[in-house]
Amino acid sequence: MKNKLKVIVVGDYITDIYELAIYNSLISLGVEGFRFAISEYFDEAIKLDRKISFGPRELWLRCQKRYRMGPVLNRLNKDLVSLARSIRPDVIFVYRSPYVFGSTLSKVRKWAKAVFVYNNDDPFSPSYPSYFWRHHFDGLPYCDHIFCFRTKNLSDYSSIGFKNTSLFLPYYVKGKHFFIRSKVKNSFTSDVMFAGHFEPDGRDELLKRIVEKGIDFRLYGTEWSDSCLYDYFATKFGEIVPLRNDYNLALNSTQIALAFLSKKNFDSLTTRTFEIPATRTFMLGEFSEECNEIFKEGVEAEYFRDGNELIDKISFYLRKDRVRDRIAVAGNRKLHRVGHEATDRARQLLDTYSRL
Repeated sequence: MKNKLKVIVVGDYITDIYELAIYNSLISLGVEGFRFAISEYFDEAIKLDRKISFGPRELWLRCQKRYRMGPVLNRLNKDLVSLARSIRPDVIFVYRSPYVFGSTLSKVRKWAKAVFVYNNDDPFSPSYPSYFWRHHFDGLPYCDHIFCFRTKNLSDYSSIGFKNTSLFLPYYVKGKHFFIRSKVKNSFTSDVMFAGHFEPDGRDELLKRIVEKGIDFRLYGTEWSDSCLYDYFATKFGEIVPLRNDYNLALNSTQIALAFLSKKNFDSLTTRTFEIPATRTFMLGEFSEECNEIFKEGVEAEYFRDGNELIDKISFYLRKDRVRDRIAVAGNRKLHRVGHEATDRARQLLDTYSRL
């Protein structure tokens, strides 16, 4: 019997839509997978991204996490080398981990046939402090292939001498993002919703305009306490929290789901670009040429370019149920026809290894 391909997937493993989704997809494709979870080393420090009180131990852990140095990082890197030595994998896939040293990747190459890295954030963005991605860049010379979330990064890596790159687009997860056929009114029922993080790019002002129009709107996500409009939103919605297990239900319970693009990361796509159509919900996203290439404007999704267009299209499509539903169904069919599920990305990873 032919031996199974061995793949170590390195990542935080905090949520189940990132490295865990790829890991599970690889398993479903017959790969012998091994998880290396960074979060197990930082335990509570990884979770302390909110502004809450914590003790000296948590502070020490959080400092190591933030500045990418210290005994915890030394130990996790040592353990990753030991795991590679004992397993001798075909592939080590580092999924957005700024904690893996370049020296570690140089060592694991002795036992791994291929080393791949991926980053869903933009390591070239000036919004990050200089120390944030230093280990990522130190490790690039030891990588056989670099997967990129956004087209921009292909030229970014090429400009510093790395051409062994390809796009690894975001995706939806079949067991988490799906259409609910029988729907009943619930606490998530709304005309319009946005579930995502706050950025100081004006998105809070746009959402305020929606509320001021008297539209039945819901807001969920992280970092909204950083917005100068937080008190305004909190008065309307209470504490703004991220959706966890209820994310799929909330998407299925709204008429229009919004999608903003991260300016911090120069995004032209977002995970919501695929998660929303997967639920057969009408997507109204911030326009980009790349989004429009995947889901055609006015046919498979809708887009806005400024606040006036956002409000106008919300008002129009809330009045046009049949048109809205037709576009939502077309987007869902396009998604499944082309293939943008986590398993499709896992196949891409394996195909890249085969070509090597």
